[in-house]
This record gives sequence, structure tokens and C-alpha cells, in this order.
Amino acid sequence: MVMKSFSQKRMPNQDDPLTRKIIACSIEVHKRLGPGLLEKLYKEAMVVGMELNGLKVEKNVKVPVEYKGKPIGEYFIDILVEGQVILELRASKDTIPFLKRRFCQHETHG
Repeated sequence: MVMKSFSQKRMPNQDDPLTRKIIACSIEVHKRLGPGLLEKLYKEAMVVGMELNGLKVEKNVKVPVEYKGKPIGEYFIDILVEGQVILELRASKDTIPFLKRRFCQHETHG
């Protein structure tokens, strides 16, 4: 599979049933886990949530990348859903102060 093959497919939108399921799973993961965890934990939670919702999910999909017909390396897709939607997850370091405040509150009230 070459990266250009993804751009040739129809791009899903928010009204697409598959897109709605993916968004619902991401909201559920965020509600249950909250902010401040490592990216790999959110990725695993997303995979579990989507599989429980009947979606076919692949993690860390290796895709060869070409430039002008020559291979230049490989790209790893975080999550590929139903062979159609690429998810790239990012966790923000900005949530760490939030967790520190939560732990400090717990220690003073606990």
C-alpha cells in the first residue's frame, strides 16, 4: 500500500455513520479516562472501544512512502478503522498541571 492510495478514496464527514461511531468512541474514552495520560493508553482504549462497537481496527499499520516513484521510508498509522479512516492520536502535555492539582486536592481532602 502506498500513501497516495488513501487520498484517492472518499473522505468521510461527520454525517457518515462510521465517522459518528469513531467520534462517539473518542468522546467515551475521554469521559472515562480524562486528561493527562500517555498517548499509548488512549490508543489502546480507542481500539477496545471501537472493537466493542463492531468496528474492524488495525494498530500501527506500516505504510511504505514513495517520492517520485522511489521508496523513501515507512510511515506508521496509529489506528486504521475499517480500512478507510486513519486516526493519529496525540496526547497533550498541557494536561499534566491539571493532574497535579487533582492529586494535591485528593491529598489534602483524603
